[in-house]
Amino acid sequence: MNLTLKRIIADVFLLICLFVLPWWITLPVAFLLIFYFNLYFESIFLAFFLDLLYSPKSVLFGAYILTVFAIVLFVVLEILKKKIFLLKR
Repeated sequence: MNLTLKRIIADVFLLICLFVLPWWITLPVAFLLIFYFNLYFESIFLAFFLDLLYSPKSVLFGAYILTVFAIVLFVVLEILKKKIFLLKR
């Protein structure tokens, strides 16, 4: 199975998780997929959709807190992946 097909299957699985599972299970699944795939931007889109579904609309600056957290964590995990792969060589 090639990488593109694996990524599509993971995206469909993540989309199903978005609507079926609670956010506290879906978000760690997305972060595990960041480690598995290279540049998995879908996790940021997932966090945005989770914010649209679950965040309170009355909060002024905290409405997109999961999206900001996902962007920061995405950058940190990508840097860590590069450092881990450099240590393996």
